[in-house]
Amino acid sequence: MCVYVVQCVIHETPRINKGYLVQEEGGKPGNAEEAWHVKTDGVNLQELWNHEDVLDLTRAYTNDIHAMVDVYGIEAAYQAIIKVKGGQENGSGIAWN
Repeated sequence: MCVYVVQCVIHETPRINKGYLVQEEGGKPGNAEEAWHVKTDGVNLQELWNHEDVLDLTRAYTNDIHAMVDVYGIEAAYQAIIKVKGGQENGSGIAWN
């Protein structure tokens, strides 16, 4: 008899709906530290601090500007805005001054 697990919750974190392990674009094969990162549906930056032994908190990023201000401060939020702005294409309907 074969049993397949389709979905399994290993650990649940408030305000995080799903997590995905993805390979970074341009990641170097065999270099696990640089090649992989976790993307989530939802944000809970405060919870990241409980896992600093396995997560590189210097690379944490979200496009939730309020979450960045609350946890990392205004300068980190400013950098997040610059990162989002850099990803915007012309004609997106967003005016940047």
